[in-house]
Amino acid sequence: MYQNPEIKSSYQDGDLGRTIYNEVILLKPDKVIDFGVLDGYSTICIAQALRDNGKGKIKVYDLFENYEHNHAQLEKLVKNIKKYDLLDFVEIEEVNFFDWIKNPEEFDLLHLDISNTGDIIDMLEPIKDKGVILFEGGSEQRDKVGWMFKYNRKAINDSKLKFEVINNAFPSISKII
Repeated sequence: MYQNPEIKSSYQDGDLGRTIYNEVILLKPDKVIDFGVLDGYSTICIAQALRDNGKGKIKVYDLFENYEHNHAQLEKLVKNIKKYDLLDFVEIEEVNFFDWIKNPEEFDLLHLDISNTGDIIDMLEPIKDKGVILFEGGSEQRDKVGWMFKYNRKAINDSKLKFEVINNAFPSISKII
């Protein structure tokens, strides 16, 4: 049964975790990859669905303390996953998305939340048909966050890839179509 994790996340207020959970319940994936996990909100939502489906593993990839901006702390992530008794469904590894995308592994579902921009979403083109891809962002409101302008980043809505916003609550969740 889904429980909105009590973990600090931009997904928390809009209960975007329920959208992710429902996608996993519907898809019944065996292998999920979750990039950019911070304190584990999305990981826990995905792992709850895997548990409720009775199958699957989630590979959690992040740079943890090696990311210069807002980043995950491995110890805190593990503590949060244990709190929800989901460690059996989770594998954690330090992996850089920009290295991974050069030789991506197989997946049924990918969730990407790594300071997404239009350029990052465009990088998904070669793997768009390998599995379902969910990502943070896609709404007009999300494209207008301050750091996108400060660092002159390409808007997600200017990406070449077609996607649909499946939950418009800020910061939004989208799916490659």
